[in-house]
Parts: sequence; C-alpha cells; structure tokens
Amino acid sequence: MYHLDRTTRACRPSLLGRCSLLVFLLFAYLTTPTSSLADQVTDKQILRKIQAGFVYNFIRFTTWPAASLPEEAPLVIAIMGESNTAEILRSELDSKTSGKHTIISKLVEPEDSLEGVHIIFLLKKASITPAELSKRIGKRPILTIGEAENFTQSGGMIRLFVRDDTMHFTLNVRAARDSDITLSSQLGSMAETETP
Repeated sequence: MYHLDRTTRACRPSLLGRCSLLVFLLFAYLTTPTSSLADQVTDKQILRKIQAGFVYNFIRFTTWPAASLPEEAPLVIAIMGESNTAEILRSELDSKTSGKHTIISKLVEPEDSLEGVHIIFLLKKASITPAELSKRIGKRPILTIGEAENFTQSGGMIRLFVRDDTMHFTLNVRAARDSDITLSSQLGSMAETETP
C-alpha cells in the first residue's frame, strides 16, 4: 500500500492520490537512511523503526474514551515478544508526545499487569497467541496491533505487515468499536478493512 521510494521516500506516483496525512506524518517521523523497503526488510532494526512510525501515527487517528485516557495523561504502549528487536520499538516511541499526551512504552510479558495500558503491540514471536490476548483483554479500551497473519481474525484491531515491498495494514473495526475505541475514517480509507 505504501512504498518507500529509494531516493525520495515518497509514495509511488500511481498511489499519490491516496497519500494522506498518515503517510505524510510517517515520512516526517522517520529518520532512517533512504533505501527501499525491500532492502530494509531483512534488517529488523530498520523494520522496527518503520513500524514505530506507523504506530505513532495510528495514535493520531485513534480516540480512546475519556475515562481511559484523560486529557494530558500519559499514553502507555506495551510491547510483547522478541525482546531484542522490541527494544528498538520501545526506544523509538518512548517519551514522544501526541497532542497533550506523553508516550510511555515498555516491554511486557503476557502475564504482566495491563492496568493503565492503552496500546499493545504483539510481535510474531510472543509467547501468547492473538486469540489468547484478545480473550485476556476482553472489552477493555486497549488498541491492539500485531504482526500475525490471523491477528485481526482473532480479535486484534490492527495488523501491520510487509507484502510486495510495501507496508500494509488491515483493520478490525468491529473489535475496536466493541472496546469503545474509535478509529478515524481517514485511517479506514487507507487500510484493507477485513471486518465491518
């Protein structure tokens, strides 16, 4: 869906009409060397930096209930799995701000408390499955993002993945709505929506 061009880091011309605020903000956020995603995908460090950019911008298109995320309260991201590369995600996201919220990111184990968590990013090699995570969270207003192929089918809200040299994401709007989380229609227009 979004191709990082080798020289300009812009979208392919044929997709220029679909480049909206999310893509603009993503490219503004990234500070990685200019190279194609095909060259980068084998480098987990670079891939995690790109994912961090997407996660950061998903926040801008997501609304949590006020009781869950009061004005000026910190926004907490929990990352599960692959501690060596998960640390890259954590360091890229931690201490950034989104609106009036300071982002706090941390590495957690599946059995750790999720009290006060607003986002969970489940990496592929986590010791908990997407279905198990969804069952554990229930209807709490926690935005769930994951890499597994069955992530959104198992109750996750956003699946982030690479295909054909591009970064894609799919949404499970129903899962978000059931947890009282609102995903912007702008985000929906750029995603491959799997569930109404």
